[in-house]
Amino acid sequence: MDSQVGHPATPLSVEERLVLRQRAELHLAGQSAFPSAEQETLSPEAMQHLLRELEVHQIELEMQNEELRRTQAERDLAETRYFDFYDLAPVGYVTVSEQGLILQSNLTAAAMLGVARSQLTLQPISRFIEREDQDTYNLLRKQLFEKCPAQSCELRMHKHDGSPFFARMDAIAAPGDDGAQVLRLVLVDITSSKQAAIQRNAMDQAILNSVNAAVVVLDQYGVIRLVNEPWQRFVLENCVKPRSSAPNVGVGTNYPMFCLTNIHVHPHTATAAHDGIQGVLAGVLPSFNLEYVYQLTNQRRWFSMCALPIGRDPKHGITITHTDITTYKQAEVDLRVAAVAFETQEAIAVMDSQRRILRVNQVFTEITGYSAQELLGKTTKILRSKRQSESSFEDIWTRTINEGKEQGGRWLQNKNGKDFFAHGTTTAVKNQQGQITHYVITFSDQTLKQQQDQQRMQHEAAHRDALVREVHHRIKNNLQGIGGLLQQFASQKPEIAEQMQLVAGHLNGISIIHGLQGRHDKSRVRLCELTREIAQATSTIWQTEITVDIPPHWIFRVVVEKEAVSMALVLNELMVNAVKHGGKAHGQVNVAIRQGLGADGVELSIVNKGHLHKNKDIPAGRQHGLQLIESLRPREGVTVTLTQRGDQVHTLLQIGTPVLTLDTEN
Repeated sequence: MDSQVGHPATPLSVEERLVLRQRAELHLAGQSAFPSAEQETLSPEAMQHLLRELEVHQIELEMQNEELRRTQAERDLAETRYFDFYDLAPVGYVTVSEQGLILQSNLTAAAMLGVARSQLTLQPISRFIEREDQDTYNLLRKQLFEKCPAQSCELRMHKHDGSPFFARMDAIAAPGDDGAQVLRLVLVDITSSKQAAIQRNAMDQAILNSVNAAVVVLDQYGVIRLVNEPWQRFVLENCVKPRSSAPNVGVGTNYPMFCLTNIHVHPHTATAAHDGIQGVLAGVLPSFNLEYVYQLTNQRRWFSMCALPIGRDPKHGITITHTDITTYKQAEVDLRVAAVAFETQEAIAVMDSQRRILRVNQVFTEITGYSAQELLGKTTKILRSKRQSESSFEDIWTRTINEGKEQGGRWLQNKNGKDFFAHGTTTAVKNQQGQITHYVITFSDQTLKQQQDQQRMQHEAAHRDALVREVHHRIKNNLQGIGGLLQQFASQKPEIAEQMQLVAGHLNGISIIHGLQGRHDKSRVRLCELTREIAQATSTIWQTEITVDIPPHWIFRVVVEKEAVSMALVLNELMVNAVKHGGKAHGQVNVAIRQGLGADGVELSIVNKGHLHKNKDIPAGRQHGLQLIESLRPREGVTVTLTQRGDQVHTLLQIGTPVLTLDTEN
């Protein structure tokens, strides 16, 4: 063991024990060769007593020797334990002189510093301490030598080869073997725990940085121990000088005291923040919240501050968050304005993407008769009127989805079953991705105006129809008058009588149109009536019987207004041709109307005696009538077919949409 610790007596060798025994025997022999007078005069009883004493003393000596051996064994055991506790301890023990030199160390300390223990003696301990932490160690030495109690600190140290490690140093001052003051140091390698703490701090910092709000962590004394990146940006963005760091808001700052530095600018806010934070630190308040405004040069910003303890005990520290709520405050103002605007004179309903009503205003409930609670979660189908087809309502939503907005009027029904006319707008509200999230409907009750407009339109329509009918009657009368003059002129000039009759027939067909239009509302011209009127007029002009066969219970078809004159001229020309080319000679032409293709289709046939113009015995000049029919015929919805059947000519006129429509009013 180390000489400084002490060693037990070294056992004697065999030669040393023989020499010692010889010396003892010579000493005893010298004493026996010259016995004292007292020994010579002892009686046998005394000699016996003396031998007894000698035997007892011998036993006492043997017992003393046994005690010495036991004591030596205990000392050996204690020294072994001392070796285990000191040299093999899991921490480093170092004794340092007042000058800072290592006087004594255990094996753990030597291994920790990477130096053999024999080479560690009289080395300066500061040699193994990082330069940045030298002041911390010197302060600890100074405090200990000034009779301060035990001290502790954490240092960055390095081994003999320069490998760094973290150590905790626990130290006390004590007198050494020579009476001089020394330092007893305990070194603990805390590298693992320190790295774990660094990793935890890095994780904590990363977590704090991921929070959008500005976060400050205070210890139990109100000192800032940790801040996140949003806090650093918050400080830069809201300092007096843009992009310059505000003072006293970093790690190590007493935050409650910092709040008071703004007392001259915002006295109420500064005092409230200071008192609230101190209340949470003292455990008086479970939490503290404060909204405050910060006026910059060209803008005003609102913030929300919240102080909460870390865990249940505020001694563990507290967190303070600052959140920019300017947008929220502005939205709050907008909502107040919107709430006022919501209660306008127009009915308003807000619906979700599934068209379920979320909210209505007072006007909406007054017009519809439903309460807001009755409408909540319902769709607008609840207001559907039978005066509007279901498809018309779906068209509204289709246009709203495709175009984003639909505007117009429609009939709705209130809670009492009464119809009202609503005029308004349906708008689709979309998010940033273009998806519809809500619908907003606004409308006003235009029932009275609608009724007035309808009455006005009906009055105007009646007045217009009366005027139109009068015009048609006058045109018809004038045309008939002209036709009569032409017939008189034809009777006076037989050589041109046929041409005059043709012109009179054309005028007569046009006059018939005006006559029919003047006879019906909305100037409707029914095909069956037009056919009968033209047949009668043609029969009168050409003095030939023309029969018209119309089935009973015939469904009326109406000739569209823009094709009415064309159809009248075509019918007139076909009947005149039938009369001229055989009907007159045989005294009769037959006309029949039958159902054609489709619901609107009609087949009109004209039958007369005679032959088609394509026959060689018919002069080519006489085919101009068919050419005229082809030029007058509407381009769509009308076909003309002529066929020869024996000695009869069958003319088939097939008429359909878009020339004809069903007469839905009759």
